[in-house]
This record gives sequence, structure tokens and C-alpha cells, in this order.
Amino acid sequence: MRWWWQRKDEDFAREIQSHLELEADRLVSDGVPPAKARVTAQRRFGNVATHKERFYESRRILWWDQIRQDVRYAARSLLKTPGFTGVAVLTLALGIGANMAVFSVVHAVLLNAFVYPVEEPDRVLFVAERSPQGGQMGVSYPTFRDWVEQLESFEVVSGYRDTTYTLTGNHEPLRVRARQTSFTYFGLHGIQPLHGRLYVAADDRFGAARVAVLNHQLWQERFGGRPDVMGETVLLNDNTHTVIGVLPPDIDLTQEVLVYTPLESWAGTDNNTRHRGNHSALYVLGRLGPGVTFEQARAELTATAARFEAEYPDTNTGVGVIVHRLPEWRLRNYRTILWVLQAAVVILWLIACTNVANLMLARAVIRRRQYAISAALGAGPLRTLRQLLVENLLLSLTAAGVGLILALGAVQILRTMTPFDIPRLAQAQLNWPVVAFGSGLAILAGLVAGLLPGMRVARQVDVTSVLNEDGATARGGGGGRRPRPARSRHPR
Repeated sequence: MRWWWQRKDEDFAREIQSHLELEADRLVSDGVPPAKARVTAQRRFGNVATHKERFYESRRILWWDQIRQDVRYAARSLLKTPGFTGVAVLTLALGIGANMAVFSVVHAVLLNAFVYPVEEPDRVLFVAERSPQGGQMGVSYPTFRDWVEQLESFEVVSGYRDTTYTLTGNHEPLRVRARQTSFTYFGLHGIQPLHGRLYVAADDRFGAARVAVLNHQLWQERFGGRPDVMGETVLLNDNTHTVIGVLPPDIDLTQEVLVYTPLESWAGTDNNTRHRGNHSALYVLGRLGPGVTFEQARAELTATAARFEAEYPDTNTGVGVIVHRLPEWRLRNYRTILWVLQAAVVILWLIACTNVANLMLARAVIRRRQYAISAALGAGPLRTLRQLLVENLLLSLTAAGVGLILALGAVQILRTMTPFDIPRLAQAQLNWPVVAFGSGLAILAGLVAGLLPGMRVARQVDVTSVLNEDGATARGGGGGRRPRPARSRHPR
């Protein structure tokens, strides 16, 4: 059994024919001649074509069929001019693809909230010392120890410094970035180990056995992801360290640091750390205590710096403090750069739209005769507008597909070859927000670069003058060729 919307046109035609035959047979049985009966049945039934058209409209969504027809026509029209279509698609694809690639980085780095395993990451502050010239510099180790013991605005104060190690052992030597941290560093971020444990106060003191915590990436690539790696020893700069833990893979600290070791193992062996004037790339993180505001913590640090300047004039004259919330500080050097880069590729997209608009305008001038014939046959402005809209959207969405392919390659290049340690750059990908952004640019490009020039020419078309020009051309003998005189059939 078919539902009414599943009835075929052929079935409906057979039903009409059966009805006409039954009506004609009834008239014949009443004494009407067969020929006249068929004509009378047809007259009483009405126009068969009209009934078929009503049936067609009742069983279909008419506007959808019209859109499908417009899409097929637009596809044929674009395929007839492959040169124009290829240039327009490639031009728009470059603009759209560049925007999608850069926006994927902007979305990952600037628009996504920082993922910390602990609540209120804005209460974690980054602290550095300010040089007498006003620039940022590392905190001297004696100052750091004083802060740990004296600051009351923070419930946790942790120091860290970045360095490099040469990792040796059972494999080829590997140069790795490392971070030497206080034992409170991981707890300040709310980090728990994936395997093993993190170092504690007993590990973070001079003379303690050297230990190391591995980044998840290094654990996977160097140690094959073996859970039994804990307890193994590795050589870092020829010093034996025992692996005690592995970090989870989704920790949002930095992708570049592969090994973590206790800070005091460095401080106890470097004689320069005992000098208050030595600022050797040591930086400080602090978590605000309950009820303490950012302004209160900064005021205490400023007052402490002024007190140190009075107590240690030889090393601390003119030395101040620089305080930032940690999420803001991590993006300090990249926010403006990324937004400027995004603006630059938007300008590139606008240039692409302008070039395609010029191509579309030239194409619309060539198609003046087509617009005139359509208008003469009764096509109104809305019909022409819809056809132009479908054609240009088909062109721009095709360009968006090509741009998506280009953006995939561009994102890979940005993730692997960018020389800067941009936070969360490795998370840049063509996700749904990025694809939606590119699709929006494609639709806007179709409206601006294609629809407006076409409608401008279509509105200015004078049907009578265009058709008269065609008639004059036809009467001119097809491009100026004069007819040849007929030969005489009479012999000379």
C-alpha cells in the first residue's frame, strides 16, 4: 500500500484514464454514441493537464524542486566556463583557507578558556622582578626564599626555571627541555600523576636523591608508555635521576617541557644563587589565599620590594615587581600578534572577494542577452535573484571546500613549524566553530562578490534594446558576410 505522497505520476495518469473510460461506458449504456460519449466524458472531467499539474504540486514541495532545478542549471553554467570557474574558486579558496587556518589558532589559543584541573585559575599569579630600567627579569633566589617565608597574601608560593638536559641511558642521547620546580608547583596547579607520584618536600632539598617526573609525550615516545618505568634511572646531564612519576596527557602547562626535576637540586649546586643580585631566569607562581584580592597581593609585593630596596641597596636599588594573572601572562606576547594576523587574512579575503567581483561583473555583462530573454519570457526580478543567488552560493561553497583542504595543510605547518612556544598551539584544529567561520565567509563572499554585481547588470538590462541589437545583427548577415549571387542557369 502506498501513501498519497508516494503515488507515482504514471499511476495517477492511469486512474484518470480509467475514470474517463468508465464515464464513457456509462454514457454509451444510456444510448449516447461512443465517439460523443468519449468527448462528453472528457468535457465533464475537465482539463487533464491541469489535474496532473495540481497532483504534481500536491505531492511535492514545489520550492524544493525549483531549487534543485536552479542548482542543476548553475552547475551546468559553471562547468561550461571552466576557466572562469577555476580562477574564481581558487581565488576565494585561498582567502577562505587562510582565514580558517589562522582562526583555528586564534580559537585554540585566545577564545578557548584555559583548562586547569583546579578551580579559579585566575587566582594563580605570575610574579617576576622589574629591573631599574623597567624591564622584566628573573627573581633572585634569596628574594624567592624570602617571599616563601614572609608573604601573607598567598597560600602557596612556588618557583620554577626552564633549562635543557641531555637525556641518556639505554637509547640515543636526546636534548630535552626541562623545568626545575618547587615541590608545591604541581599542587598549585591541582595536578595529579597518571602513574607513580610527584616529588614532595623531602625530594626538594639539597642533598636528596635526584628524582624526575616525565611528561606524557616523553613517556610514550622514549619509554614506550610502559607503566613499570617508575623506579628506572636516567641520566640528565650525566647526573643519575630516578623516574618517580608520569603526568597526564591533558595537562595545560606547556607542550615543550618534557622533564620536571626539583628546584633545590639546582639551587644547592649553583653558587650564584646565593647572591641577591643574580637574576637567573627564576620565576614565581603564587595562589592567592582565601578572600585575598589581586590588588591586595600586588600591594604586599610592592611594599616588600620597597623594603628590600632599603635593606639591600647594593643589589635592590630600583628593583620592583611585575604581577600578572597567570592566564593573561601566558598570552602576553601573542594576543596582539594573533589578532593582527587574523585581521591580515581578513584583508586577504576582501581582496579575493574584490577580484572575484570584477570577474563576476564581466561575466554578467556577457550574459545580458540571457537576462533579457528571461525577462521577455516572464521571469521576474525575484526569479533572476534566486538563480544568481544559487549560482554564486554554489561557487563560493565549492571554494570553501577547496579552502578547507588548503587549511588542513596550513594548520599542520603552523603547529609543527612555528618557532614560538605559543600556549595550546598544538590544540589548533579545524573543529566545528572554525568550519562554521569558514562557511560564513564563503556565504558572505557569494553574496558580496557574486550576487551584487550580477543584480546590478540584470537591473540595468533593457529588454527591447538588447533584443533589437540581436535582430540587427541577424539582419546584417551574420557578422558582415555578404550573400553570394546565385549562378545563372542559362548557358552562355
